[in-house]
Amino acid sequence: MVEIENPKLSSSAFYVYIIPLVVMVIGVFVGLQLGRSAGYENFAEIISVATGLIFLVISYIILGQFDRRKKNTQQEKSLVQMKEIIDEKRVENE
Repeated sequence: MVEIENPKLSSSAFYVYIIPLVVMVIGVFVGLQLGRSAGYENFAEIISVATGLIFLVISYIILGQFDRRKKNTQQEKSLVQMKEIIDEKRVENE
């Protein structure tokens, strides 16, 4: 069984759901403004949807990079803690 502390679960849900949603909405508004300012009034909505999806994909790529870095850091900490526990057991047994 895997247990997750409540604050960690809340922050994980925030990163996975809220940040990409906000970034996508920003992308939609940016695309809408770009479409209108470029003179593509008829295609502004299509451009905004495409831009929103591009922003969404970029946000997930960036979050994936942060997740990999965080995992590497946590694994290093776990290895150090395991080594300390093993060393403590050796000292107790001697």
